[in-house]
Amino acid sequence: LPPRDGSYQLGKSRTVIVHEINRGNWTWCTAWSPDGAYLAVATENHHLAVVDTTSSTVWRVRHDRKVRGPMQKNSTHSIRSIAWGNKYIAIGGTGNAVSLLSPLEPYQVLHTIPGTGFVGSLNWRGDSNVLAIGSRLDFAMIVRIRTIGDEDTPTQSNKRVESEILHQIEYKYWVNSIAFSPDGSCLAVGDYEESDTKAETNMITWFKRKGGLLSVDWSPDGKWLYAGGEDRSVTVIDSTYWEIVHRIGRDRWVQC
Repeated sequence: LPPRDGSYQLGKSRTVIVHEINRGNWTWCTAWSPDGAYLAVATENHHLAVVDTTSSTVWRVRHDRKVRGPMQKNSTHSIRSIAWGNKYIAIGGTGNAVSLLSPLEPYQVLHTIPGTGFVGSLNWRGDSNVLAIGSRLDFAMIVRIRTIGDEDTPTQSNKRVESEILHQIEYKYWVNSIAFSPDGSCLAVGDYEESDTKAETNMITWFKRKGGLLSVDWSPDGKWLYAGGEDRSVTVIDSTYWEIVHRIGRDRWVQC
């Protein structure tokens, strides 16, 4: 039987780099399109790049430009988070706003959610138009996106996109990472208060940690919640009983 925490011992392995994309600046975040055909990449030069991964054996950058919209100083500044949903690409960073982009080239801005502060994490709830936003203004925000007009043509000019704040959960410190469970019933929030929590509108439980949480993620079946941060370890949590069942030590902060 496999270990209870979902880990496996596979023996010795070797990693082979099959593609390497030089962006010229720090790469802050990446996100796959739902069909896996494209990879979105954001770097310190404030640009969003979209890489085509399926049309040939060589991955090619098909789009690479600064995202402009009605935000602070007319720019998203440095993009620090991307979430690629079925209908929109959400991006956020240091520009005090989240932009919703069309998932089709030229990836124009369709809508802006202002007043979000520094956004370090974004996550869509399953296949829905509900978006979770993690902010360094010490809150997590749940927003529903609604399209007015023909949803089959994301680039048409007469379509209007609106957003509605469903919940805003206050914290004492930065929210660094946020992730819906696969079934959308729970929301994991990693903040800088030496803890990580699970909540939708009400907190289920929380785990105090040494140092801030930098990354949370779920297993595809939702049975395990993984947390990494400044305690230099990956913590595995059983989501049935909300128990810590395993820790994997590292030699530095775990950021993803």
